[in-house]
Amino acid sequence: MSRRSACSGSSNPVVDGQPTHVVGESTAPYSDKLRVIRTAIQNRRNIAVIGPHGIGKTQAIRSMAQSMPGITLRYLSLAQMSADDILAPFPEERHGRRWVTYLPHSMFDDTGPDGVHRPILLVMDEFNRARDPALYNALLEFMSVGTIAGVPLNMHCFVALLNPNDEQVYFNTAQLEDSVLDRFDLFVEVDQYDLGADVYLLSRYPLAGAVIEWYLSLPDRLKRLVPPRRQEKLLQNLELGIPVEYSFPRTTELPIQHLKQILEG
Repeated sequence: MSRRSACSGSSNPVVDGQPTHVVGESTAPYSDKLRVIRTAIQNRRNIAVIGPHGIGKTQAIRSMAQSMPGITLRYLSLAQMSADDILAPFPEERHGRRWVTYLPHSMFDDTGPDGVHRPILLVMDEFNRARDPALYNALLEFMSVGTIAGVPLNMHCFVALLNPNDEQVYFNTAQLEDSVLDRFDLFVEVDQYDLGADVYLLSRYPLAGAVIEWYLSLPDRLKRLVPPRRQEKLLQNLELGIPVEYSFPRTTELPIQHLKQILEG
């Protein structure tokens, strides 16, 4: 069954970040990746998920966390943090003198919206884009033994989301030191549709099959210009009646005319 025919009149919902049934021929590969990630989180394994931008890494983890009521989800972006954000100085009066104490970042607060304390699933996005190299040193303690300044944290596990360290494609990515990499229990490399983005698009947009067909026809160097997030923006614009060319920069190398032919066909 082709992707174009699969989207015709289909309804392929995604439950807990995973497709409920087979769509096309790509279900097995991305189901395996999702299953590995889900099993790891359930068993408190610390994971590095490595893949291009815009493929749904963050949303996949969020969807899984929502189906696990026994944990508190915390999210942060290392690209926006420094080492001081982990332990913030806070003035206080002690023994008649003014002292400085350090308070852990609220990301370590295990209190859910309902006031119940639950182990924390910490999602660290942009993990290899930290502007402050000292941030990794500040994180090593909790990544190693689950404490901050010797104080135990109520941690379930942590998941780091990374872009491939390819300077030709992804700017500002950093090569991580072995001491940081050693804190992960497993590494899961994912690509454009490994997390079920194609199933999601097919379930929501009637023209998704045509757009995916066009995407699959592109050479690898151009596929990176059209991640699933861009594909969804294109599909949303098409539903509004906006012509294809407005969904891409004017200087794009993409074969827009070919896409138009597929959509018209």
